[in-house]
Amino acid sequence: MLSGFAGVALVLALGSAPLADEEGADAGTAPPPVGAAPDLPPVGAAVAELLDVSPEMRVAPVEPAAPAAVFAPGPVIDEADPRLPEHDGRVLVVHFWATWCAPCTEELDALSRFYDGPYRGLASRGLELVTVSNDVRRKDLDAFLDRSPPPFPVIVDSLSELNSELALDGIPGTVVIGRDGRVLDRMVGAQDWQSEEFQARLATYLDP
Repeated sequence: MLSGFAGVALVLALGSAPLADEEGADAGTAPPPVGAAPDLPPVGAAVAELLDVSPEMRVAPVEPAAPAAVFAPGPVIDEADPRLPEHDGRVLVVHFWATWCAPCTEELDALSRFYDGPYRGLASRGLELVTVSNDVRRKDLDAFLDRSPPPFPVIVDSLSELNSELALDGIPGTVVIGRDGRVLDRMVGAQDWQSEEFQARLATYLDP
């Protein structure tokens, strides 16, 4: 049994000795303060490769849209009695359309490009192309022509008199009249004016 003085000495010795946890805290790094964001490990090489878009996945640059073609506007012929031009030994191609007819207006760009290009070669061989608008209201036609003036002639026929004269039962429609004034062909629906096949078809009407 310890004496009184020995017990007091032992208690004092134990009280002055540092605890193991306290020694570890003193020797190690202090914990981050509350609320501080912990340091994140660097991104691995595999993850970095995933973040790099492969050439196959890269989006190609968007090419600017081609500007709309601009043509010198053709004449607008508005008479009380709509008439086709005199044949004079030429093959006449008459195309019927209207601004309220969606397939008609969609076809006009190809028709304009044909008229401003391949048509010139056919015209030198005796082909003539005119169009007929079946718009009932002239203001609708004028507004359309102001926005998109076509290079070919436009005959105004609000009562569709020429359609009846040529026995055309729908628009868009195209009628081919031979050199002798007889109807050679009637085509109802939009045509592929830019195709070589259609242009060759028109060329056959020029043969004697």
